[in-house]
Amino acid sequence: YYTCVVPPEMLPFISQQPISINATVGQSVQFTAENIYGMSYKWFHNGGALAINYHPDSGTYSIPYVKRSHSGSYEVRITNWWGETISSGANLYVA
Repeated sequence: YYTCVVPPEMLPFISQQPISINATVGQSVQFTAENIYGMSYKWFHNGGALAINYHPDSGTYSIPYVKRSHSGSYEVRITNWWGETISSGANLYVA
């Protein structure tokens, strides 16, 4: 059988981590992560996968109307054919 070794430079790499945001109820917010070699994105809130308000081909997650329940940590998992990486957490603080 054959072994394939993927050079580390082909793995997804986050070049810009999402940053924490202070918001008020009703405001719209957007988290963004920029990467190199990523193909799909999945956003998480407090460790749970999010199924809405993001596009799997985009490093952006939007909340059009912030509620207090949106407070917490957000991170994104970026994958390609060779592996995955997870961003550092960015907090949303809602006043």
